[in-house]
Amino acid sequence: MEKKYLAIVIICLGWLVSFPTAIYLHQIMNPPLVFAPMKTDQFNVVAVNFGGTANQSTNYINMTIQNIGSSSFTISSGAKVNGVWKPLIAQVTIQAGYSTIVRILNVGWEYGQQYRIELILTDGTKIIYGPVTP
Repeated sequence: MEKKYLAIVIICLGWLVSFPTAIYLHQIMNPPLVFAPMKTDQFNVVAVNFGGTANQSTNYINMTIQNIGSSSFTISSGAKVNGVWKPLIAQVTIQAGYSTIVRILNVGWEYGQQYRIELILTDGTKIIYGPVTP
């Protein structure tokens, strides 16, 4: 057999061995992700009330959140209103089967405007709601 054909056979055998080896090494170095069951926080936004005087920086929004799930969840101490962080009075935990009012402070809402409100749970889940002021 000529040397060039022998070289081609050796190169092909090298490729034949290297690909499965590379795949095997990749699999043991990067184990597959184990996905936990998707957490489905079950909640309802029962009511939204705009408090204070319109066009004032000190006005606020009250959201009544109902937990219809089987476990409690905690809302962090801030919320986004139209993309801007606003403080809550405190971090709020809602027990399963109960409702609570979450007060978002210093909103500066105006009459007739729509607001996108994002409450963020401590696990990263978001409660997103888009009420319109009266």
